[in-house]
Amino acid sequence: MRAMVFFSLHPIGRDDSMSDEIAEAVKVLREHGLEHEVGPTGTTIFGELGDIMQAIEECHDRISEDGTRVNSELMIDAKPGLDVGEMRGRVDRVMERLEEPAPA
Repeated sequence: MRAMVFFSLHPIGRDDSMSDEIAEAVKVLREHGLEHEVGPTGTTIFGELGDIMQAIEECHDRISEDGTRVNSELMIDAKPGLDVGEMRGRVDRVMERLEEPAPA
C-alpha cells in the first residue's frame, strides 16, 4: 500500500543537537531508495508502507548501535494508489489561495 509517513526521530540522553543522528537516518532512507523531504521537526517519506517501516526500523537500529535509546513519532497516511504528486498538489493549492509560490 502506498503511503506518506511523517517520521520524527528522538535520540534520548543526547545533547541538544541531533544533526548527526538525523543525517544517519536520512542516509538510511536514501539507501532504501525512498523519496523523502527533510523538515525542521521531521521527515516526510513517500513509498510503499512496508518499505518505509523497514527503513524506519533500520534507522532505529543504526542510531541505537551504541546503546542510545530512540523514540520516534509517526503519522501515516496510506491508501491504495496514493499519488505523491497529488499529495504535493495539496500544498500548491493552499499557496495559490494565498497567492504565493509553493516552496521549492
